[in-house]
Amino acid sequence: MKLVFLHLSSIHHFWISGRFTHWSQDWVMLVMTMFQVLSYLHMLRMAL
Repeated sequence: MKLVFLHLSSIHHFWISGRFTHWSQDWVMLVMTMFQVLSYLHMLRMAL
């Protein structure tokens, strides 16, 4: 679970340093986080 958190943190940092406005930045961040969580859950399910 620590790896997932670190990965999400790096994505968060990536979007913060991006050239998006604050609102779209938060929106994209939300979508990206949800997508990452879903893909990780899917990978965990396939691995088990």
